[in-house]
Amino acid sequence: KVVEQGKVRFFPERWNKVYLEWMRQVRDWCISRQLWWGHRIPVWYCECGEIIVSRQDPDRCPKCGSNSLRQDEDVLDTWFSSALWPFATMGWPEETIDYRTFFPTNFLTTDPDIIFRWEARMIFSSIFFTGRIPFRDVYIHSTVLDKTGARMSRSKGIGVDPLEIIEHYGTDACRFTIAYLESQSQSYRLWNERFELGRNFCNKLWNACRLVAPHISGVGGEFPATGLTPMDNWIVSRFNQALERVNRGIDGYNFAAAAQAVYEFFWHDLCDWYLEFAKPRLRTGEPGVKTVLYHLFRCTLQLLHPFMPFITEELWHRLGLGTGSILDSRWPESLPCDATAVDLVVRLQELVTGIRQVRAEMRVPAKSQVECVVNTGDEEFRRFLTENEGLVAELAKVSRLSFSPVRPPASSVVVLREGEAFIPLAGIVDVQKELARLKKEAMELERLIAEIDRRLNSPDFLERAKLEVIEREQGRRQEFQSRRERILRQLEAYQE
Repeated sequence: KVVEQGKVRFFPERWNKVYLEWMRQVRDWCISRQLWWGHRIPVWYCECGEIIVSRQDPDRCPKCGSNSLRQDEDVLDTWFSSALWPFATMGWPEETIDYRTFFPTNFLTTDPDIIFRWEARMIFSSIFFTGRIPFRDVYIHSTVLDKTGARMSRSKGIGVDPLEIIEHYGTDACRFTIAYLESQSQSYRLWNERFELGRNFCNKLWNACRLVAPHISGVGGEFPATGLTPMDNWIVSRFNQALERVNRGIDGYNFAAAAQAVYEFFWHDLCDWYLEFAKPRLRTGEPGVKTVLYHLFRCTLQLLHPFMPFITEELWHRLGLGTGSILDSRWPESLPCDATAVDLVVRLQELVTGIRQVRAEMRVPAKSQVECVVNTGDEEFRRFLTENEGLVAELAKVSRLSFSPVRPPASSVVVLREGEAFIPLAGIVDVQKELARLKKEAMELERLIAEIDRRLNSPDFLERAKLEVIEREQGRRQEFQSRRERILRQLEAYQE
């Protein structure tokens, strides 16, 4: 009933159903075990054949009066003893300070395999002996598998050694990677190289903080409610969205959602975009952008602290973001911003991303600049691009930004939300050479796809191959098909 009434909650919620189904179909439980250690079964045997079950050690047989009694040598099942853990370890049945302070507790995290063995027994034992539930929230973590999908087992030597991981990648990298992968699924695969995600993120965080340190040193103060640029408003709105996702993830014990939210905000929004937006303003010493960066880095370190306590504590002091520990600072709240200009920034990003994609797909030399001709009927967006022409030029290596509905010859097209942009490539790319190269690559991909199709359509292969091999072949086919489609689009653009 306590689970049905919501007094005890399982996370993810699907485990509520698993728990309740088991409780409704509970069967007799063999409580005896042949172990050297445990709670002895309270059963005694008399030579007259009488069996005595007693709360206290009996002195004599109630049937014949004999004092020659033998206690059963078996002990109670391990989980019978473990079921007493929440209150017995706190001094129960005495009303100790620990018992009054820590029982019941708020949170328990455990493995799905022992919901019936431990959680259920702790719940009904606590209610029976104390009249109270032992805990409020139960988080069931995913089962960790190795690279091949086998369950990690210390006895079988399958798995990763956390001490080796910490030594090689770092403590915070280890913590963050596991949180990032713990997505409330049934299981996830983990091997040593996956911790590169956390290590690379630590490096990114450290280097970004070193970059902004000279600019935000000694800034402080309150976050400005007015005077923000469209780029400032955009990054603040992105932070507010990330903060909401982090809060929702932590409150719901969805640690992967929280870790991924702050990861995506910091790496992709703050570093990939806003720092690039900010560099021209930082070169001129503009104070407004320094204030925004100060608060964004301060708040980001606070969001990351539960996942990466050591590096965030170090950077907190190196950047001068507080006198005490970051642990004692107040959890971030949403920052004020004007969301009306955010859409213009998003559309500018779409243009820059489109130009970069054209450069990559058409193999434009890295040092070469391109022109950009925008065709749009949105006057507000046109003015915004004109005001930020220098930014577009810096981010996409554009030599000249102009506006016209006429498509120049030998140009690629970037489709925009309201309009399009043309990238003239004449004189920059050897069209005939690129056509020949792309046709050759398309033919090779067709050959590889046909080869994979022959395997996947072979009953003999499907019968003999392991599931992971089949899935790998399917993934390769999808990758080759995607590459082929991109090449065909490039061929079409060149031929036009």
